[in-house]
Amino acid sequence: MLAIDLVKRRLRRQQCAQPECVLLMAPSSRGQIVSHRCSRAARDGVQPGIPVAQAKAVLTTQRVLVETHDPEADRKALAALAVVCQSLSPITSADEPDGLLADVSGCHRVFEGEEGLIRAAISRFRDLGFEVRAAIASTYGCARAVARFGPAPDLIIPDGAQRGTMATLPTRALGCDAKTEQALREVGLDTVGHILALPRSVLPARFGDEILFRLDQALGHAIETIDPVHAVDPVHVERIFEGPNDQFEVIQLTVRGLLEELRSHLQTREAGTTRMLLRMERSDTTPLELRFALSAPTRDLKHLWSLIRPRLEKANLGFGVEVISITSTRTVRINHRQAEQWRDDQSDQSPSVWMDTMVNRFGSERVVRVRPAESHVPERAVRRVPPLAAAGVSRAVVQSRTKTELPRSPDLNRPSLLLHPESALVTSLCPDGPVMNIRWRGIDHAVALSIGPERIEPEWWHGRAPSRDYFRVQDTQGRWLWLFREHEGDGGEWFVHGVWA
Repeated sequence: MLAIDLVKRRLRRQQCAQPECVLLMAPSSRGQIVSHRCSRAARDGVQPGIPVAQAKAVLTTQRVLVETHDPEADRKALAALAVVCQSLSPITSADEPDGLLADVSGCHRVFEGEEGLIRAAISRFRDLGFEVRAAIASTYGCARAVARFGPAPDLIIPDGAQRGTMATLPTRALGCDAKTEQALREVGLDTVGHILALPRSVLPARFGDEILFRLDQALGHAIETIDPVHAVDPVHVERIFEGPNDQFEVIQLTVRGLLEELRSHLQTREAGTTRMLLRMERSDTTPLELRFALSAPTRDLKHLWSLIRPRLEKANLGFGVEVISITSTRTVRINHRQAEQWRDDQSDQSPSVWMDTMVNRFGSERVVRVRPAESHVPERAVRRVPPLAAAGVSRAVVQSRTKTELPRSPDLNRPSLLLHPESALVTSLCPDGPVMNIRWRGIDHAVALSIGPERIEPEWWHGRAPSRDYFRVQDTQGRWLWLFREHEGDGGEWFVHGVWA
């Protein structure tokens, strides 16, 4: 199911622990009810429409993730997947709530037959983390019904076999409204074959005209069209010289002019770029391509030029450049805002500007983003993500060569500099403190003030690990240290975990 798969993909991207069961809830007159459930919940007997509390009572596991269903996010994801599907067919469309339709006429030749085509389709979306069922038929209605309710996840229906195939499917496969389906169940019509056995003349009077229309579409007696998605061409600007040009000043002015033109096109689309390609075709060698990745969409001319200029100054122009082009290979819509009266330059002064500068200067492997994570254990309270991950992160850090320091915790009761635990010798009046003296990094620190202990337990899903008793201590020099003792009976080692600047 699309909504469940999207939640699981998000958890994998965020490197979170995978729950055994996922439930999505929606508000109703009876409170919060289950709108979608994973296959594990389905095996335990959870059905859509029951209260969330009842679903939790039915489940045989306690590791359950419950989130609110976001239909709008599903629609956006389905539209994006329809574009992905264009690698299989040029004509694709979203089939809400969780399907895709494609006209694959003639496409099987590229994949060495329809079997190869259906295998490629299933493999393509499974690699993206989705559970997939697919079917090929001569009508959209038949393919849709077999893909959702067929006996196998990959079926090819020969031309002329639609009637026999549809006869074995439940009446829900026709896609009628809920009122029609309820009326069919009340009279015992459970399969499409039961409906086909009845005279056509009696169906509209009892169940309405929709049921005949859906049958005719599936069997090929009525035309069904789709509204295909149209991929937007990337924003592209280009300058062609009359001959090879190796003057850097001219190249520089041309690139700036192209950036202004690119910004104008992006402003017309109410969009910004997150990926750019600067291409220079040289007369004596292969073209030079400079790629730029941005952490947030922007069309700020000053920011884009600050990223291009350092790399342009180091570029080898050869014996001259004949063509210069700039392409926004990934364009994202920006919510309209008016920074100043009569001006819409979308200047971005957010931390993403600094992030883009650091990535292009040091390389993406040397810069990481930090996001908060749900954990009381300090070293697990944040997690590192790639620098060009989605927006909404808390801060960015330049990665240390020694990797002995962790990012600062946002909690004010935590030290400003978090270390990997370093062993220390501690003298205390009793195992629970107070701390009297610390020998750390070969230096003795006499303690003037000791606050603690604070007990922190590890998460149960990380396996058996000792709990920790944390102390905040101040030495006679005024320096604050954060240390802990691993709680293992009456023993346990001491470690310094952080310092306050």
